[in-house]
Amino acid sequence: MIETIRSHLLHKMLCLFLIFLLLPCLLFAAAFFFVNQAYFSRERASLEMSAMSRCCFNIQQDLDSCANVYKQIQQHSNFLRFLNGSYQSVPRQLEAYFREFSSMFHYAESYSPYIESVNVYTLREDLLNMNDNVKGISQLGDYSLDIRTAAGFWRYDSEKQMLVYRQTLNSISGDVSLGILEINCSPSLVSLQATELSGSIGRVVYVIIDGVCCLPEDGALLPGAELVTVKDSQSESLDGFSLTIQTGGYVPQETSKSFNLLTITILVGLLLLILSSCMFFFSISRLSGRIVRFSRYISSSFTEIPGAYTDPGHDELSLVVHNFNLMLERNSDLINQIKLEQLRQNEMAYQVLQAQIDPHFLYNTLESVRMMAEMKDEPEISDMIFSLSKLMRYSFSVNTGLVTMEDELDLVSQFLKVQKMRLGEQLRFNISCPKELYSCRCPQFIIQPLAENAIKYGRDGSNSEVCLSITLSTEGGLILVTVENNGAAMGSRRMERINQLLSRGEDLSELSSGTGVGLDSINNRMRYLYPDSFSMELSAPEGGGLRVSLRWRPGTEGDSNEASGSGR
Repeated sequence: MIETIRSHLLHKMLCLFLIFLLLPCLLFAAAFFFVNQAYFSRERASLEMSAMSRCCFNIQQDLDSCANVYKQIQQHSNFLRFLNGSYQSVPRQLEAYFREFSSMFHYAESYSPYIESVNVYTLREDLLNMNDNVKGISQLGDYSLDIRTAAGFWRYDSEKQMLVYRQTLNSISGDVSLGILEINCSPSLVSLQATELSGSIGRVVYVIIDGVCCLPEDGALLPGAELVTVKDSQSESLDGFSLTIQTGGYVPQETSKSFNLLTITILVGLLLLILSSCMFFFSISRLSGRIVRFSRYISSSFTEIPGAYTDPGHDELSLVVHNFNLMLERNSDLINQIKLEQLRQNEMAYQVLQAQIDPHFLYNTLESVRMMAEMKDEPEISDMIFSLSKLMRYSFSVNTGLVTMEDELDLVSQFLKVQKMRLGEQLRFNISCPKELYSCRCPQFIIQPLAENAIKYGRDGSNSEVCLSITLSTEGGLILVTVENNGAAMGSRRMERINQLLSRGEDLSELSSGTGVGLDSINNRMRYLYPDSFSMELSAPEGGGLRVSLRWRPGTEGDSNEASGSGR
């Protein structure tokens, strides 16, 4: 049965783990993956466009920087005069070139690291060719002095594998064309930027110049490569220059790295999930094992009294085990108390059996003695024996029921008569009770112990006189019983402490050496029968002595219950 419960517990824990932990985690992970995949795709596309725009901007800046050489040469007035034929003799042309213009060309070629050469093709045939810098227009090949050339333009020379810039040089007045400036730049101006762009976005980058696809490779542009159309490819063009940068598929190496990183991440996540699941099941299995062992121990306690159970854990189950051990200890104490009470009851029954005397034998004997006292004319002895006989009859008839106030006062009266015969003139007593209270019911021996204590503690010395007053009355629907003597007064602190203990129903043994038993008994019995209305209070009368007052409401439910108990 216990093993079945354990298997059911493990099965339930497994279902709870799958439904409430594993499945939500997988669903959340899938949703997180797809949502973030779309987000990162958009972010990646945005970053790619930004990188392409930045690459085109950098290329444009480098092209503009190289094209600025034209402004420097165009503003060189002596060189413009040279192109216009101001230096007609050959010696003057050579002198002017080597004195001024050669340094100008060296400076222009070093203006940008991408400039390979700067050439000027003159329109005048009478000018000498100066190295590779100044040549005749016939060496330029196809050219045209159109608006495009006048404004300046870039093109890609597939034969030279150079980026070429051409623009018309004009006279100082600007109305005569003197030649064409040609700036030859290395293709690394574009290829380096394209290679850097390819590395930053992880895609293959295609450079298209004049409709020809050129792949950047080792700092050079390779013409004639096949243009590969890629889905979702991004492109960016330079304004005023037929150069287009287009992105293709992801670089295989980078894709492999990304795939490997994603695979490793997934494997690590799965490993952590499996490890956490194993730890979870290990914890659940260990907890269920502890519960099963504890259940077996509880089952064994049904047939025999077990000892304390030990549990190695420090969690909620250990708290349950601790409380179970406390319960076992308490049950053991209760069992020992029950056994002790049974032994005491058996011994008391034996003692009662030993001390049992037929009450009628005592009544008959006392009655015989009383008759002999009357025959010998001893009325005092006869009355004392009569009172004693009534006291004994009343005592032997003690039960848990209620008696009338008249019977209780008759008992007190007989008791005081016996005490009067013993003390003589040292005792004076008075009992006052309205007739309408005679029929009220109360527990037995409620007033007699108070009267006995009043006589016992009301005498200051052996010859002192004791005045005892017992008064019954009604006060606000409550029965009021006062027992008052004229003995020594009780200290106010002691009296206040006793009243506090009486109001709480606590033991008075701490304040009295055996004298508080009567008060404890009366207080406990009356508080049990009249829990809502009974009160007992000690006070000091004006003339000295001690007054004990009892108050309770007659006719409550406790009375009927007690009366029914006495009937049984």
